[in-house]
Amino acid sequence: MTSTKVVKDKIILLLIDPQNDFHEGGSLEVPGSHDDSERIAKMILDNIHEIKEIYVTLDTHHVNHIGHAAFWWKDQEKKTEPVNFEEIRHEDVVSKKFTPKDQSLMDHVLHYSQQLENKGNFTMRIWPEHCLIGTSGHAVVECLNDALQKWWVK
Repeated sequence: MTSTKVVKDKIILLLIDPQNDFHEGGSLEVPGSHDDSERIAKMILDNIHEIKEIYVTLDTHHVNHIGHAAFWWKDQEKKTEPVNFEEIRHEDVVSKKFTPKDQSLMDHVLHYSQQLENKGNFTMRIWPEHCLIGTSGHAVVECLNDALQKWWVK
């Protein structure tokens, strides 16, 4: 979740996607993440004058993301929408087992699914809706956000 690098006796901190949806209670929770974030927040506060830079990445999606069920038409065989963590292979798109609701995206989906599989055993997967823009799940977890705000105004 984090990485530190010492540059000229100053710390640069990279926080990768420390959002509510990846913490306990979130749609893609990672066990132990809240305790980790509290430790990182304490480290920031304990070293507030030693940290030169902090970078925070945010996983960011709309509900109509290719990795969310809302993007897809129903499975043509089962007549059901794809479920969370279901795999959608390129062959499923070619056979039209799954198609995007917006048919104008079909060429993109065919290309995207083929490229994923060409690059080393990756396939599309349906994820629970997470880190949706404007939701509390998209926000940085409170303990880290509080520490970041204090670091910013030090």
